[in-house]
Amino acid sequence: MALMKKGPNSRNPHFCNACDAFIRAHPGGAEVEMSMLFVDARDSTTLAERIGPTEFSKTMSSFHRAAIDAINESDGFILGLVGDEVVAGFPPGFCGKDHAGKAIRAAKDLLRLRLPKAADSSTLQIGVGVHSGAAYIGTAIGSPSGPQDVNALGDSVNTAARLSTVARAGEALISEATFTAAGVVGDNLESRSLDLKGKTSPVEIRVWRVGAE
Repeated sequence: MALMKKGPNSRNPHFCNACDAFIRAHPGGAEVEMSMLFVDARDSTTLAERIGPTEFSKTMSSFHRAAIDAINESDGFILGLVGDEVVAGFPPGFCGKDHAGKAIRAAKDLLRLRLPKAADSSTLQIGVGVHSGAAYIGTAIGSPSGPQDVNALGDSVNTAARLSTVARAGEALISEATFTAAGVVGDNLESRSLDLKGKTSPVEIRVWRVGAE
């Protein structure tokens, strides 16, 4: 790959960086059916207050590295690291038709992680949200001459983010839309109907916890 002037993709090293160069040269995007995953730390504000900014930064860095590795193994692409949160997309152009199944697998793997301990010996806890649907994925430009980045936008992205927000520690809230897209008809997972902020109708989800299946 080096002889072809290609290297690892910055969002998932299992893929090459050819698309990175393409989007820099040709800004834009498209609306596609894809899966989104958000994972964030629970009670991170309280943790930051207890251990101070430097130790909190070390704990978050360890969490980010572990989460990124788990997501990359399921062919997910890291779209953002925002404080105590990791955002990933599973675009079918890279992940294939089973993008929803891979997002579910990533969510389960995240909950199986041996999470880092903070400086006060407390163990970090996380919650995960996964949803599938139409999203616009493409280049986001702050200004015509400014930096370019890839982002995903749309109601399905917002839904995944809200699911991760309301997930309890040690839970992955995975929408029925994702299970339908993955072809999963039935299992022994707990089902819930959630009223999420900004949604006009409830979102049907299933809850996965370690040991649930």
